[in-house]
Amino acid sequence: AANVVKSTSPITGSFSDRLRSVPLPSDLAASLTWGAGEAVPYAALVATFEEVAQKPGRLDKESALKRFFMQVLCTSPQHLEAAVYLSFNQVLPVYEGLELGVGDSLLIKAIGEATGRKKDAIEEDYEREGDLGLVSLLSRQAQRTLSFLAKPRPLTVPEVLEALRGICRIKGDKAVARKVEAVKGLLVRCQGMEAKYLIR
Repeated sequence: AANVVKSTSPITGSFSDRLRSVPLPSDLAASLTWGAGEAVPYAALVATFEEVAQKPGRLDKESALKRFFMQVLCTSPQHLEAAVYLSFNQVLPVYEGLELGVGDSLLIKAIGEATGRKKDAIEEDYEREGDLGLVSLLSRQAQRTLSFLAKPRPLTVPEVLEALRGICRIKGDKAVARKVEAVKGLLVRCQGMEAKYLIR
């Protein structure tokens, strides 16, 4: 049987504080891009998605996700729920009965407004690629940005989830326009591969 080391010190502090006090194994700590207690970067989740996509076997895919969740759990456990929701392509519990209500036409409009591309060009790329997330990424990569403009603040996992939940709750007058504006607001802050997974 494995030896169990019992602590003689009383357990104090919140559950999150106790989790943060557990040191990460060196192989997990080496790839961290955020500090303890900080908001988990959306880029870190996207990097995990990219790794999962490149893994051939189910166990390897699960291992990549497990490593990311362990990193979140031991550094910023308050954001684990957000990371799990986004990993499973959900934003709210099913019982709440709310949906994003964001179709392809709305996303195409948001991509166009965020990148300055024409609707026809985006639709043509979509027909060719069959993946609006990839089209969004290609549109962002082709976008010309002025070097003197301030760089957008990087997205974080809790921010993205909260923004998507906000879109779910948009109802009433000019709902479509407000949803387009909300998606555009996220897109203009996307960096690297983020636009691909945000739109997917």
